[in-house]
Amino acid sequence: MREAKAPISLFVSDVDGTLLTPDKRLTPATIAAVNTLKEYGLPFALASSRPPQGFRTLIEPLRLTLPFAAFNGGMIVDPHGQCLALDLLPEACAQESIATILAQDLEVWLFTQDKWYLLDDKGAYVAHEQHAIGVAPITVADFSGLFGQAAKIVGSSRDFTRVAACEAILEANLAGKANAHRSQAYYVDVTPRDADKGHAVEKLAAYCNVPLSEVAVIGDMANDLAMFAKAGFSIAMGNATEAVKAKADAVAADNRHEGFARAVETFILPRLKRHSAH
Repeated sequence: MREAKAPISLFVSDVDGTLLTPDKRLTPATIAAVNTLKEYGLPFALASSRPPQGFRTLIEPLRLTLPFAAFNGGMIVDPHGQCLALDLLPEACAQESIATILAQDLEVWLFTQDKWYLLDDKGAYVAHEQHAIGVAPITVADFSGLFGQAAKIVGSSRDFTRVAACEAILEANLAGKANAHRSQAYYVDVTPRDADKGHAVEKLAAYCNVPLSEVAVIGDMANDLAMFAKAGFSIAMGNATEAVKAKADAVAADNRHEGFARAVETFILPRLKRHSAH
């Protein structure tokens, strides 16, 4: 583990697999940990592959006041729902991505700024996603007319090996044009070229007027590595892959055993000075 040398002036967290339990719950310990950060005066923000609607159930219990990064940073939204910045996939990239995902026999979803479209609402992870983000999908016969509105495209499958293989194909085909990263073992996300969590951290740090060397981040998947590379201090969850852990400065417990709350207590609070919450 590498010790952070600079002070921590902003803490940015991933959501699924990090802030939430595997069944998508905020635990009392996690809520308490975020409240403690506020008592210490540390700004706290979220960055996730989720669409903006997927943050709604987190804003009130965590009393979020900073903008958050949706779509891996492709959309910056304030807690009142106002869009501060939005990147869309080039139309040709959206078409190519969907064709590639379908050719690999994965289910495909298309997210616009405010809606979720799919071809089959009985797909393996549709109910899971709907529970996670609190949004019902819209079933369409095809995606014609939507390619120019795509903020994120997702390929999903119960076959995790197939998802990993699709990620590799998309990465090769879209190099320099768009990003393709797994946000879960069963999801591969395609987002605009500058829509990754590294750019998200840059935007959030600039908003808070904090240098990147004073940003701490925490995550669990390959799409979190971009913010690991930008931040001054990075924490991998215990449920992260070994490849992700290898890139982190510290490793926390997993999200079944209060990994986020314990990371705050172990790695963040010792570097802070308490301020009055009032």
